[in-house]
Amino acid sequence: MSFSSDIKSNMAASPVKERHCAAAELAAAVIFGAQSEESAIYATEDFLYAKRLAALCRRACGMDIEGAFAEGRSAYAVLFDSSALRLVGITLNDGVFDLDKEICERDCCAASFVRGAFFAAGSVSAPEKMYRLDITARSEKWAQLLAECAERFGIAFKIARRVGNVAAYVKTAQSVSDTLAMMGARRAVMDLVMAKAIKERRNFTNRLVNCDTANAKKTVTASVRVRAAIEKIGAENLPENLREVALLRVRYPEASIEQLGQMLTVPLSKSGVSHRLARITDIAENEV
Repeated sequence: MSFSSDIKSNMAASPVKERHCAAAELAAAVIFGAQSEESAIYATEDFLYAKRLAALCRRACGMDIEGAFAEGRSAYAVLFDSSALRLVGITLNDGVFDLDKEICERDCCAASFVRGAFFAAGSVSAPEKMYRLDITARSEKWAQLLAECAERFGIAFKIARRVGNVAAYVKTAQSVSDTLAMMGARRAVMDLVMAKAIKERRNFTNRLVNCDTANAKKTVTASVRVRAAIEKIGAENLPENLREVALLRVRYPEASIEQLGQMLTVPLSKSGVSHRLARITDIAENEV
């Protein structure tokens, strides 16, 4: 099951409470999910959402369609007539939906409207891959209404025009999380927070590994350069204060500068060891 499907299945089981919220959610389901505006037929293959649709119809319109949704069917469909549409604030004008915006006047109803649109035409990317929540609309008018509803909760939806439709979307971890919370998908919010924490930890670990690898490469490169210089000069020909560190470098080629400093008879700091090794390479480069 996809992340989106899992979210919708969990949300479908949440209770349908106030009639005004049921009307707002059902209005969005019809506007964003009907097969066409002329027929106002809503179809779904999801039995759990079909059950929720029946509960919304009963609460908002007094329509008892529970018996039509027997489990085991491959698809479930509801035909909304003009009287049912009017009860959720929808009218048909020349075959095009229009909505009484008072249906979304309350904040709870605005959240319900976004939830209904998400059920009908929304998707969320798996947070392990990316952070993005999209809701597809037939026209910019409906995408803009979604954005206005979300804006009441401090969520800034963006609008993208595509061939044949328009999408309202958010694409940051915080805005996706806020949208899920607004719709009542609390379990999904926790899943996203956990996925984000794991992802950030993994990225941090990768950065540390990359840093360690880069440092190791620098150490090896510097070691090879110094050992070549020592071989050219001969450790026995170096001044006494350079001879000990040169012999240690040859004997322990993979040791870090700090480790070499600790091995000396009189320990030196990293900068002190680096200075002596640099002098060795300078002597080699200047030797004819």
